[in-house]
Amino acid sequence: MADEDLDAEVQQHDSAPTPEAESGALPSDAPPESVADAPADADAPAEAGAGGEDEPPALAPGGQRFKQVYARAKSAEAKLQELREEKARLEGQLEATRTAPPVPEPKVEPRLTWEQLEAGIDEGKITRAKAMEYDRETLKQELETKFEQKLREDRQSRERGTTVSGELAKYKQAIPAILDRTTPERQKVEREFGYLVSLGYDPKDMRTELLACRTALGDVNQVKEKQLASTIPNGRGTMQDIATTGKPKADAKDPLKTITGEQRKYYQRMIDKGQYKGWADVREELTYTPKR
Repeated sequence: MADEDLDAEVQQHDSAPTPEAESGALPSDAPPESVADAPADADAPAEAGAGGEDEPPALAPGGQRFKQVYARAKSAEAKLQELREEKARLEGQLEATRTAPPVPEPKVEPRLTWEQLEAGIDEGKITRAKAMEYDRETLKQELETKFEQKLREDRQSRERGTTVSGELAKYKQAIPAILDRTTPERQKVEREFGYLVSLGYDPKDMRTELLACRTALGDVNQVKEKQLASTIPNGRGTMQDIATTGKPKADAKDPLKTITGEQRKYYQRMIDKGQYKGWADVREELTYTPKR
């Protein structure tokens, strides 16, 4: 009895299956939307243009914007190349003004010997008269060239000798001690002279002696400048008169302190020439006051 009541209750609550359940369709299986309702894809290629050809994107190769950028890049590249060429041209012109162009030596054709001329006469290439004229003219030119070269070498040798003698005279005037064989200065020069001769320098060439003086004693102009600086008093180490107030009196103005560099060089030249015995004579002349 109990089983019958339970079956009846179950049958009352069971609902009849729907047509959708019988067909096995699902709610999510909705019919697709029409193509017209679908949104346009932004990344999709552009449609055919009016001419029927596909137009690429603006920045893609062949696009309108790409062409503009490419044209600007090519124009900038061409201008840069022009600037580089102009810069190279100006630098070349500047370098040409700095260094003088080398003068090419004239090409001298070798002089034909008389044996070569005789061979030419035998072959009928030249007459004997022409060969003799050529021999005389070329011999004359060769002798003139050798003579001019000898004159040029002699002139250069004289000029060089004059310059060396003048430099040696400066050393002897600035450092008279080198004329005395017993002085340390002369011994230094002799040691350097012997060393140069041992290296192969010509002992009879005055240039060897000058080089020994320069190496042992230094540049003669610097030596004279040091001597000049040491002879000009600087006012230090001098005693000053003491006034009654206890303050030192001002020294009389030394004219040697106020002369210019050009004046100092001038008086030094005069001292070297013997016009003045020393800077004391110069000071005396500068402080001289004529009597009235």
